[in-house]
Amino acid sequence: MSNNVLISNDIIATAEDIISTSGPILIVGDIGTGKDTLAFYLHEKILQRSANRFFKVDCSYSKVELERGLLGYIDSYRGEFDDGRYKPGFLEQAVEGTVYLDRLHLANKGNIDFLGDILKGKPYKPVGEKIASREVGNVYFMASCEPHPYEGETGYLSPFFKDIFRGRIIVLPKLKNIPNDLEKYFNLFIQDELSNSDFNLDDKAKAILCDLPNNLSGLRTIARRIVNIYPQNKVITCEFLNQQILSNNMFGPLESVRKHRCQSLSNNVVYQGKPVTGEMIYSWINQFESFRGISDIDPRDIAESLIRNAIGKYYYDRQRIDEIVKKLYEELLDNIKHEIKNDRKIIPDPKFTHAERIITHHLKAAQEELIYTQMLGIMRSPETLSNSLRIVSKIRPKNNAIEFQNLPTLIKNKKGHIRIVLLDDFLGSGHQVVKDIIGQIQSAQSLRNAVISTNAKITFYLLICVGFDIGKQYVENSLKNNKWFNFNLIIGDLLNDQDRAFQESSLIFGQKEIRQEAVDLIVRRIGERLCNTNKGENPRGWNDIESLVVFETNVPNDTLPVIWKSNNVGENGWRAIFPRLLVG
Repeated sequence: MSNNVLISNDIIATAEDIISTSGPILIVGDIGTGKDTLAFYLHEKILQRSANRFFKVDCSYSKVELERGLLGYIDSYRGEFDDGRYKPGFLEQAVEGTVYLDRLHLANKGNIDFLGDILKGKPYKPVGEKIASREVGNVYFMASCEPHPYEGETGYLSPFFKDIFRGRIIVLPKLKNIPNDLEKYFNLFIQDELSNSDFNLDDKAKAILCDLPNNLSGLRTIARRIVNIYPQNKVITCEFLNQQILSNNMFGPLESVRKHRCQSLSNNVVYQGKPVTGEMIYSWINQFESFRGISDIDPRDIAESLIRNAIGKYYYDRQRIDEIVKKLYEELLDNIKHEIKNDRKIIPDPKFTHAERIITHHLKAAQEELIYTQMLGIMRSPETLSNSLRIVSKIRPKNNAIEFQNLPTLIKNKKGHIRIVLLDDFLGSGHQVVKDIIGQIQSAQSLRNAVISTNAKITFYLLICVGFDIGKQYVENSLKNNKWFNFNLIIGDLLNDQDRAFQESSLIFGQKEIRQEAVDLIVRRIGERLCNTNKGENPRGWNDIESLVVFETNVPNDTLPVIWKSNNVGENGWRAIFPRLLVG
């Protein structure tokens, strides 16, 4: 089916009148009302320009991406696929063609100023050139946006619209405003899926379809699903739609259904001492609607899948942490027991009759002599972890805790195997542990001198509640050449690539198509605008870990920033569902 039939004669007549005047045009409409379809129709049928000279630009991207894409650039990096030569931008490629600036309402202030200069025909320079010497050729400009930035007088977009478009604006209606056309569109979509077939709609069914998708792309999706279930002519009634909505959720997440799921998801979720309500989750999910791409996949479905996994699988409350700490302590004792059993000074012969009793005696002594320390303020065990460990191990903190800088004195005055326990909640890539914890141990010259001078045996045990196997491997590889101390890493809940959002083996976004759309949505359309990369912030989480881990008390920065970071992204800013508490 040609998309041209979805454009009404009134809209085409209005467009022809506007295009007869000089200057760019703006297409205003809600998501799915046919903005892209109309733009390409105007380019091909009215302007009569070549189909391969229609260039669509997403205005939500960063200014760097927009400049490189529109202006072209000279790539100074000569890699396998880059030769360092000039790469032409859309302004040059679109001569005798059209540049379509999509989703203008998501452009930030810097992008608006930049696009304003382009639309006014000011000379430009490709990224990497020194002088602005290139002229915009015979390029026709179109743009699209959703209604709210255009209406009213407030905000930086309104003066931009008035200055640039000067009344050259086409407003596309919602389905509810054109009910008489709904059945025509509906059957066109039906015929597109199933030739020579019509489905009739009763009046109440029409009303539901006007309110349900409220746009053409949603109506197309509904038509496809109806044909899949009933591939024969049938009268679609209000009762049929209601039955399918309630029993099969055929039309996707209705607002009432999504709200109910959000409410169920919020049960017993607490963050930083406050309950996380269903309304908070629902509000967070709805933010994704403003960042819809060209795919038929609803961005709110991606958001719901993301938060459902974060809360359902990777949310660690106090009870879950207590269970993990208990598991960690038991594994710690198993490690020590194994060390004692293989120490021939203690157990000369493992087959000795009383070997097990001797092991038990030494294990109890080792347990009572365990030293607990923190790393000069670098690794701060959350109070909940420390309390859990105290309860599980029945330790007396005053007798067992010691500051790291006092370890050399302890070693000089203590005999036997010295076992030191460190505790933390999360391990991502492992770089932080290697740099700050192991690095601090290795660089502590006074500690090293004390160990060597007394010929002491010292073992550090780092207990991690939740960690990734990629980080574990990195830490273990960094210790291969270590000689003067032992280091054991014990992780309670070990995660792998299946627990990372965008990996090929991910269980979070298992289908390739959905995973690709999730990357485009979460990383590019939102994350790159949300994060300050100059400060090391990464839209995939620290060191690309792509974690969804959330603790009751805080969120690791390895977790995707769309979950924990707030900023002024989009029209109303971005509000995190789990705002991260920055630890100084």
